[in-house]
Amino acid sequence: MILCGHSGGGSFLLRCMAAGPIPQYIRRIVFLDASYSWDNSRHAQPILKWLQDNPQNHLLSIAYDDRHVELNGRRVVGDDGGTWRATERMVEGLGGRSNFTEESLGPFRHLTAINGQVHFLLHTNPQNQILHTALVGDMNGLICSLTDNPNAQNTWQRLLQPRDYESLVPESPQQATPVNSIAAADAKRSEPAVELPPRNPEAADGTEFLKSIESRSQAEREQSIISEFLQGNVPPQTRRLIPLQIHATTSDGRSLAALCFVTSDCLAIGSEQDSVRLALTPGAAITLAGKLGCLLITPRISDAINDAATARLTPQPMTAARESLATLLQHQKLIQQQLLKQGSAGGLVTGAKKDLVLARRLLENPGRVALYGWHQPDGLPIQPLYSGHTDKYVDYSHGVRLMHNQLFIDGRHHSAAAVLADQQLWPLLSHEGPLDVQKLVSESGWQQIAPPKQE
Repeated sequence: MILCGHSGGGSFLLRCMAAGPIPQYIRRIVFLDASYSWDNSRHAQPILKWLQDNPQNHLLSIAYDDRHVELNGRRVVGDDGGTWRATERMVEGLGGRSNFTEESLGPFRHLTAINGQVHFLLHTNPQNQILHTALVGDMNGLICSLTDNPNAQNTWQRLLQPRDYESLVPESPQQATPVNSIAAADAKRSEPAVELPPRNPEAADGTEFLKSIESRSQAEREQSIISEFLQGNVPPQTRRLIPLQIHATTSDGRSLAALCFVTSDCLAIGSEQDSVRLALTPGAAITLAGKLGCLLITPRISDAINDAATARLTPQPMTAARESLATLLQHQKLIQQQLLKQGSAGGLVTGAKKDLVLARRLLENPGRVALYGWHQPDGLPIQPLYSGHTDKYVDYSHGVRLMHNQLFIDGRHHSAAAVLADQQLWPLLSHEGPLDVQKLVSESGWQQIAPPKQE
């Protein structure tokens, strides 16, 4: 068995090591820029014992010089943080520098010890770039780490070559077949709406508005966004609710059917010609949702939207300056280019962003944001349900999608929040079991934004 962790996954591996003896059926432990939490007092002895018990066991770690990397003019790691410094601690805890041999291969320094059982690879990062993700895929770090013989002479040459899986990436990704679950219009049905005033023709376009508040604090920016949004400075797609048919089965086998109403796209600000999809903290997102009579969606609804979508986009991940406005605006352009090419503007959109979602796990881990989705054209989400970021972290890939709190079951009005908490009806809106939204919001630690004062 091989245990391999990237980024925060390394902390999981280290907690397992500190909990007790490492089982001998584990033959390799790999850290892919993931050793941040290494502590010699907790981790060195369990690793050394595991290595000594079987000469076939191997410890591998790939990291890069992140000590001086900056994002938006600020260093990304503190004076004691980062995986470069963590690797220095690992070297010290596993015998000291004198017990390691060192050689260079291109930009990588190779440190080996204990007859090759320990192998650390350090990218010197001469261009001072963020390589956190590139080490794993673009530089073949994962493939090299999982190869049959990591000590083979030519294994690590592949770190300097084009990514191995390039030929496996299809030019035209497989497309999932849309599910016909968008309900037809019905004049007899009293459908909910996003209640906003008409847009003032003199209001700022999306790009202009966001640039005007860029220098403010996060709290001030979000206050301004909420105020501008509630004054109606939004594009048509933000006002549009799509009726979505949902089917589920209760634990006792009873069939359920509902009609819920979801925004056709992520919330955006600005005009039809120049709007920008918003990236918000969950506190700001639920503030907006509450003012509009809506809820954040759940992973279940994110999947349902993807299944029914008429505009299926290919996700466009970006790795540099993820939290900057410039990256958010560039990502907006990439999305709009796809929609224009497809001629699908105005439909039910999927693949644009990850969704901020309501999830039960937030009750166990307050002060976090839950993300899910960013579905690929084949229907699979890039982002499984994840709650590792603090609730103040926001980047270009986050989107806010809403479902109206009014839905229909058998033609009768119900509250979506009540359905989500109901012991029988929750499967309509969730994969996880019943969820009390009010309790989640009150215990999440999310800092809601005070509604703007009305003139």
